[in-house]
Amino acid sequence: MKQGIKPAGYDWARNQVSYWGGKASAVNACHILGKQLGGSGTNLANLFPCGSDANSYVGKRGADTDHLGRITSMLSFEDRVKAQIENKRVVLYQVTPHYAGGRLAPYEIEMAYVAWDRNGRLVGASSDTVSNLIYTAGSGWKNLGLSMDSRSGEDAGLFGDG
Repeated sequence: MKQGIKPAGYDWARNQVSYWGGKASAVNACHILGKQLGGSGTNLANLFPCGSDANSYVGKRGADTDHLGRITSMLSFEDRVKAQIENKRVVLYQVTPHYAGGRLAPYEIEMAYVAWDRNGRLVGASSDTVSNLIYTAGSGWKNLGLSMDSRSGEDAGLFGDG
């Protein structure tokens, strides 16, 4: 993340992860259009707060993932799109963050692409949904976009929370 460029909710998310017993540094400023696909890291409209596990999951030692099923990251999906582009394919790519109510962080990111060769023949298509997960040693797996205030039971991470 470039110095001083922070999406709405970034500071709140770092504080929330610390409260859960995790490392604030595990919160990323994720790109809607990934950097390796030409996405801007300075345009705030292209950024949102996400957990490092949603951004580029590489596995967590000691983390129980059995109940989560397969964990997909934004990076792994973006790499598949990049491979299509590098193979000279025409690609239609769509990324849609989904928010619950007025929260500052999405709870999931829907990603999809369709690819054609130079002759217009369909050569590939894929879609996936990435949950905005982060693993904290203190509280286990959490979704930044579904945070609740443990004192009141109300939604947390809303506009006005930081």
